[in-house]
Amino acid sequence: AMPTPASRGDIPDTALKPKYAIDGMTATRYSSGATMAAGFYFQVDLGAAKMISGITVDAGADATDVANGYDVGLSTDGTTFTTIASCASSAATVEVINFKATSARYVRYTNKGGPGPKNGATSWMSIHEFDILCN
Repeated sequence: AMPTPASRGDIPDTALKPKYAIDGMTATRYSSGATMAAGFYFQVDLGAAKMISGITVDAGADATDVANGYDVGLSTDGTTFTTIASCASSAATVEVINFKATSARYVRYTNKGGPGPKNGATSWMSIHEFDILCN
């Protein structure tokens, strides 16, 4: 994830570190640790190419933590990403994104802007659970 926040004394790691967005528990999360900006992303390496046809991004109950527009990129090498889905407006608290099944090893969800109409002035990008639909 970018940014990956450092441990902080005032916030437990289970509310900051990227690994908590893929642990199967909605009570934990990844948070950017900084006011959201264009280019912040969350990326998963599946370890090998798989057929992928969608993702679900759960921002939890706090609607101010949603991405302000997003791109979903897929890659086989982790360097060159092809945008497979895009949204110009704020995401829902549970954003379900489906697309044509595509072979990829890496899945990247990228925020498009600073705080938008659904965010507070200093909102962080947070993901409680990031699920990938593999076929």
